[in-house]
Amino acid sequence: MMTPCPVCGKPVDTLRARAVSVRDGKVVAYCSQECKATTETQPVRTPVPDPAAPLVGKVPTEEYSAPVIEILHEPASGVVTSAPDRRDADAPPTQTASSSAAGSTTIPDAKAPKDAKDPKAAKDPKPAKSAKPAKPAEDARPAKDAKPAPAATSTPTATKKAPPRTFDVEAGSESPVAGFRLDEFKSYQPDDASPKTSAGRKAAIAIIVLLVAGGGIALVYRMLSTSNAATHVAHTPDAMVKVEAPAPDAAVAQIVPAEVLERAKALLHAQMSSPIPRIARTAATILSRAKDPAALDAIAALIPAEDNETGKIDDAYALGRAGDKRGVEFLAGKLGGADREHKLGAATKLAMLGDKRGTDALNNYLEYAQFQMTTALLLAANKDPRGIKVLDAILVDPKATADDKASATIGLFVGGRTTLAPNVRAFLDDTRFNVKAALALASLREVAARDTLVKLLAVFSLRVAAARGLRLLEPTIDAAPLLPVLVAALASTKDTEQQTAAEAILILVGPAELAAYE
Repeated sequence: MMTPCPVCGKPVDTLRARAVSVRDGKVVAYCSQECKATTETQPVRTPVPDPAAPLVGKVPTEEYSAPVIEILHEPASGVVTSAPDRRDADAPPTQTASSSAAGSTTIPDAKAPKDAKDPKAAKDPKPAKSAKPAKPAEDARPAKDAKPAPAATSTPTATKKAPPRTFDVEAGSESPVAGFRLDEFKSYQPDDASPKTSAGRKAAIAIIVLLVAGGGIALVYRMLSTSNAATHVAHTPDAMVKVEAPAPDAAVAQIVPAEVLERAKALLHAQMSSPIPRIARTAATILSRAKDPAALDAIAALIPAEDNETGKIDDAYALGRAGDKRGVEFLAGKLGGADREHKLGAATKLAMLGDKRGTDALNNYLEYAQFQMTTALLLAANKDPRGIKVLDAILVDPKATADDKASATIGLFVGGRTTLAPNVRAFLDDTRFNVKAALALASLREVAARDTLVKLLAVFSLRVAAARGLRLLEPTIDAAPLLPVLVAALASTKDTEQQTAAEAILILVGPAELAAYE
């Protein structure tokens, strides 16, 4: 089924469209990656959630995707249970800190006793009425008015247990994670300390030192490797390792456009042998622009095997763009078919090639509202007076939308209405029309389009159109300053980015005639 492109209005087969997106739960088909990218480059406003709104009990949505914060409450008893620990045997029964809780934070329940937050309460702990304090060790004698143990303690012996540990927040030398004083920890050793245990600790320390040293060596090696990658670009055609782009000045000095062109062609030839049909077909289509014989034969062989008429029309256009008569004749033959959508598709491709048979057939579609804009723009680009008349009518129509008037302005400028140049230049700052405006200005050698086109080279879905515009603007352009971003893209791990970069290189470095058609 053919539907109009939501950006330019060109008819698109929703089942064969190569550029689609999902908007409001529906699949939207575009006639090209440029039109799709035009909608994707518009800024999206994300509503900001009310900071005063409570987070507890809310499920994150698309509008608010902050991480979920789970609040853990302590039991009403105020006691955190954990696996038995030898060091906790001597702690006061109301102590809530546990070595198993290291590195985590527990938010006390709102119903916990108020004095649990008071530092002074640590000196006179009072368990809640419903809480049953843990049974203290035999040698632990907690008293109601117990005082913190002194920081300095004698080293325990085999027959004497370690002194009770305290947690004094006001002392300033506590360890909140472990639940006892740091100076006490330094002087404390377990009763069963033995030479064997000490040897084990020494071995563990030695292993840690070795790991740290090894990590340092690895870090230095990584830094050196990164530094080297900043100035090196892999030259293998099937390179899949993404390297960082070098500094612009250094990159331009190292780039030889002819070598980059050969590398792009080698990559595309390698992809033509890919077991993935999509990759192989796209690579052949790109190479057909450069009139590569192997690519042209591969595309010609695809047409009979293609089970979709829209796909056959696209393949035929690729042949016709390269001057291959097999493609042009196939398109002309479709004009006499019974299917209106296929006839329109073939007429559109012929008009894009400048074939009069296509423009004559397109005039039959000017009366259809869904095809009127696309048809009028193609006719105006071919200097057909019937298309120009329709665009003039849109400009003065009070019911026409601002977008339709903008498209009509650009179309009339391409059709020869050079007085509209200031209006077209104004669209360079509009992300919805800057691509079409820049291409229109470039086709008439308007230098104002250059900066916009150079920026668009960095967008992988728009770089082919940008390369065409730059080559139309300057047929004898010095491509070396424009190639660093494309050379870096050739080393991408994404085949789509590699292919668009290779096609842009073909257009910028190859013969100027490669930029004549889309």
